[in-house]
Amino acid sequence: MIHPLLKILIQRPDLVITHIANYGDLVQDEARGAMRNLVRTLIGWIAAVIALSLFLVFTGVALMIGLVQQQFHWVLLAVPGAMLLIALVAMSMARRPILRPEIGEIKQQLLTDLHMLRSAGESHE
Repeated sequence: MIHPLLKILIQRPDLVITHIANYGDLVQDEARGAMRNLVRTLIGWIAAVIALSLFLVFTGVALMIGLVQQQFHWVLLAVPGAMLLIALVAMSMARRPILRPEIGEIKQQLLTDLHMLRSAGESHE
């Protein structure tokens, strides 16, 4: 008796080639998504560092202006506060995971295929 997998390989090699090509497409899509997420994370961290630096500079300038003029104006809080808000948004954007939970889709598909092969082999014996 020929194993069912060998039988399919001999009779319908196009099905196996299509199946392998679909795996390739799935891995390629996941890699593209991970790369986009990595770029987004890097941009987020760079923006956070720049915004935090500007926050520190603007806070120092606001303190100096406030002390020299001996009066308080809302802009002295608004400008550094805006930079702090931008930094917080950028950090929240950067802290998202690079690998999406959907990456498990590849693993799940492989496990399903292995289970099918095992069950086909067991039914063959």
